[in-house]
Amino acid sequence: MRTLFDFRTILFFNMARTAGSKNFTPEIQQLVMRKREAGEGKSQIARSLCLSRAAVNSIIKRGGENSPKSGRSPSLSPQLERRVVRESRKHPDRYATEIARELDLSVTPQTVRNYLRKAGLKNRIARRKPALTRVQKIRRLKFAKDHAQKPISFWHSILWSDESKIVSRPNPRRRVWRPNGQALNPKYVSGTNKSGRTSIMVWGCCSAAGVGRLHHIDTKMNTAVFIGVLEKNLLASRRALRLPRDYLFQQDNDPKHTAKATRKWLADQGVQVLNWPANSPDLNPIEHLWDHLKREFAGAGRVGAKEIFAKVSETWNEIPADVVRRLVDSMPHRLAAVIKARGGHTNY
Repeated sequence: MRTLFDFRTILFFNMARTAGSKNFTPEIQQLVMRKREAGEGKSQIARSLCLSRAAVNSIIKRGGENSPKSGRSPSLSPQLERRVVRESRKHPDRYATEIARELDLSVTPQTVRNYLRKAGLKNRIARRKPALTRVQKIRRLKFAKDHAQKPISFWHSILWSDESKIVSRPNPRRRVWRPNGQALNPKYVSGTNKSGRTSIMVWGCCSAAGVGRLHHIDTKMNTAVFIGVLEKNLLASRRALRLPRDYLFQQDNDPKHTAKATRKWLADQGVQVLNWPANSPDLNPIEHLWDHLKREFAGAGRVGAKEIFAKVSETWNEIPADVVRRLVDSMPHRLAAVIKARGGHTNY
C-alpha cells in the first residue's frame, strides 16, 4: 500500500525530469534500481512510481545511467576547427575545397562551410573599391575635415564630372568569407579592374539641378581629346544647369585632367577646379548615376556603339533632377563617413 511519502517522492522525482527528455534524475533511477534489487517486478515498479513499463525497463537495462546524447560526433576537433577559421581569416577568398586541401582534412567542403558559418563568417561578394595608400587616406581625411562644415549651397555650386565605361559584360565577382560588419575591411574588398570588357566610354557631368551633357568618347583618350570634350560640353552644361559664374568644377586626378594643357585651358575659361583627393569615387555623386547606367546595359551583348550610346543617352536624360539633388545633398554624410573611416573606404 502506497504511503503519503511514496506519493511525495514520486511527485518530486517526476517533476525533476526534464520535459520531453528520455532521461531521468539520478535519484529516480536509483529508486528504480533499489526496488529491482529488492525483488520487485518491472510492472510493480512502474505502477508504484507512476512510470511506464518501458521507462523502467530502459533504466534497468542501462544499469541506472542516462543514455548518451544523440547526434553525430563532431567531424573536426576543436583545434582543427580553429585552424579552419584561422585559414579563412588569413585567406578570405579561398574556397572551402581549398581550405580542406590546404589543411589536409578528410571532410567535405560543406563541413568546412558549416564550421565557417558557425564562426560568424558568411560567403559574400567582395565589394569593389579602389586600393588606398596611406597618403591617399590622409588626404581624403583632410579633405573631409576641411569641407565638413560647408553649407549645402556650396555643394549646389559644383559641376560634378567623370568618365565611365558602360560595361557589356561585367567582370566576375569575387566571393569571400567575412564576418558581419567587415564589408569594408581591405581583406574582404575586391579591387576594381578597369581592363574589363566594355562597349563604350562616355564623359558626363551633373549638378544639384540635374544632369548635364553626356559625351561619347569614340577614340583613344588623351589630353587633346579630353580638352575637346570640355570645349564641347563644359560651358554648355554650366549654362543649361544655371550654375553661378563662380561655380566649381570637380574632376578626379587622372593625368589627362591634371595635365599642363588642361589646366591652362580651364584657367583661360575662368573655371575654378575643386581640389579633389585621389581615389575618391565614393565622394562623387555622379558615381551612382554610372551605376544606374551600367545596371541598365550590363549584358547588352553585341550591339553597335552608336546604338548603345543612343540608348544610354536617352536613359541619362530621363534621370529626374530631384534624384541628382538628393545625391548632392548627401555630401555631408559622405564626408562624415570618410572621417569615421579615418580616410578609408565607406559604404558610398
